[in-house]
Amino acid sequence: MTLVAIGAAGCSRGVGATATGVVRANGKPVPAGVIVRFQPRVPNGSTSIGVTDDQGRYVLRFNAKAFGVMPGDSVVSLAIRESYDAQGVPFIPDGLRAIRIPESCGAASTLVKTVKPGANVIDIDLDARQ
Repeated sequence: MTLVAIGAAGCSRGVGATATGVVRANGKPVPAGVIVRFQPRVPNGSTSIGVTDDQGRYVLRFNAKAFGVMPGDSVVSLAIRESYDAQGVPFIPDGLRAIRIPESCGAASTLVKTVKPGANVIDIDLDARQ
């Protein structure tokens, strides 16, 4: 599984929560390349990001070295990851072109998920958000 490496503000050690899940559209797992972002609703909360694999699964990370997510309520947003051709021109891979991210899950997301301490499985159904 490919994951986006990001820097995160705040301390990511010892938060005590992890999250994985599956993103589905039309009842089927989305292809590899959907970015899943959890932004805690608390001030200065550390963002966690994962990217779906070819079975729609994601694992949240604070950065390239630290798996995890802050417990509590997070606003969840999704985006399609661009690829780049040999000349550096961005494009959307074929498998991702048919995926439609509802506005309620995009940049101005209203989707909120609660993360509990420990291991969490948080699936996201795009059809239920339209």
